[in-house]
Amino acid sequence: MATLTSLFRHLDHSHRNDLPDAINDMAAWLSHRAHTLHHDGEQLQARARLLQDELMAKLTTQSNQLLYMLSVMTAVLLPMTIVSGLFGMNVGGLPLVDTPVGFWVASAISLAVAVVVYLFVRRLGRGM
Repeated sequence: MATLTSLFRHLDHSHRNDLPDAINDMAAWLSHRAHTLHHDGEQLQARARLLQDELMAKLTTQSNQLLYMLSVMTAVLLPMTIVSGLFGMNVGGLPLVDTPVGFWVASAISLAVAVVVYLFVRRLGRGM
């Protein structure tokens, strides 16, 4: 559009004396119209950039929220994974193996550690 605008402007200003009045009037009208369209196109581009920036900011915010939730879930589930891995080893001498409530004690330990980690992560999130 910029090339077309400059072409009609050049025709309107440089060759005004060489052309008949009807063509001069048409060149002036086309020059003005091309300039208006070029200006409108630039405004639309600016609005589109602003809209794109706003959408990217919203997407970034959503992505950050999802990553935060994933981090919290990872932090909460990690202690349970460690405890279940420890008690899942096939070696002798593990605590609570010979007691009938060993499974429930290990589950309670895992749950308690997960709650403590969750509360700690939640407190960290408020401090930000």
